[in-house]
Order: sequence, then C-alpha cells, then structure tokens
Amino acid sequence: MAKLSHQLEYIAALSGVKLAQALSPRLANSLGATLGSIGHAVLTSRRRIARDNLRRAMGDKLTEAQIDDVVKQVFRNLGRTLIEFCR
Repeated sequence: MAKLSHQLEYIAALSGVKLAQALSPRLANSLGATLGSIGHAVLTSRRRIARDNLRRAMGDKLTEAQIDDVVKQVFRNLGRTLIEFCR
C-alpha cells in the first residue's frame, strides 16, 4: 500500500510542477500567493510557531497586528517560492 501512496504523491507533485510550468509568470505568482494564503489558514501550528518566533525576535517593536501581517506575508512568499522552484 505504501508503494501506491508514493506513486500517488509523485503523480500529484508532477502534475503540480507541470501546471506551474504551463502558467504565465503572472498567473504562477498569483497561484503561489494563493497557496501560501491557504497554508497560512490551514497550518495553524506553523502559524503559531512563526508568531512566537517573531515576538521573541522583535520584542515590543511590532504590534500583534503587525506580527500577524508579517506572518501572512511570509506564508504567501513561501508559496510563491514553491511555484518559482517548480517553474
């Protein structure tokens, strides 16, 4: 069964790469930002870790709203980077 799941993961990854390569740079950038936003919404534990790390690093220099905005932008940038890597 593990072999089948690996094959399905491979097919999904290859399909994602092919999609990213077929898109224009502008659409690819939008797709990456959207994937990052989805990741931000879904990956709550990673979002919490990013917020905690920013609080520790920045102290009182950023408000909670600013920290939340930075974390969201980091996730969006990671999505863009993923798509850029696939392209």
